[in-house]
Amino acid sequence: MIGQPNIDDYTLKIEKLLKNSAYRKDILNLEVGQFLYTPTDTLVKFSKFVQSGTPYNLEQPKIYCEKHLTLFQRIKERLRQ
Repeated sequence: MIGQPNIDDYTLKIEKLLKNSAYRKDILNLEVGQFLYTPTDTLVKFSKFVQSGTPYNLEQPKIYCEKHLTLFQRIKERLRQ
């Protein structure tokens, strides 16, 4: 919606977005988990995320394949014989 505003016109774009909003004065003081959805001018609240359990690393199984010698390695090996 806002795009990538420059520092100079950031305030102007915010003011234009919130021109008719009832929350234009409160936008900078919203609590954590509160957002203003501008198309309908409503505050959206999310509860704080609480993780159940402990995190663990997902590791993909490593696929081993035969290492093939490069052309240079094969020539070098032939010269040693």
